[in-house]
Amino acid sequence: MPPKQAQGSNQHNQKPKVAHFKPGRVHYTTLEDVSEGAQVMAGTFSVHNHPITILFDSGASHTFISKECAMRLGLEIESMAISYNIQSPGG
Repeated sequence: MPPKQAQGSNQHNQKPKVAHFKPGRVHYTTLEDVSEGAQVMAGTFSVHNHPITILFDSGASHTFISKECAMRLGLEIESMAISYNIQSPGG
């Protein structure tokens, strides 16, 4: 007689783990991609005493900075508890 399995240990009883993502949207990824008359603003600002061009997109759901840019500026990078699924014009 085969050994008894503990109740609930059967693979069929386990729920699959589903990744949960918060949605976000980027309308423009570079200053060159901005169409004439778009509701965005750009300027050069100082971040940690480094001049950097910043694009403000009033239609975006979040604010983003590339990892490479953050590292170049000496900004501390932290991992977030929640992952984001970001849609952007460039994919």
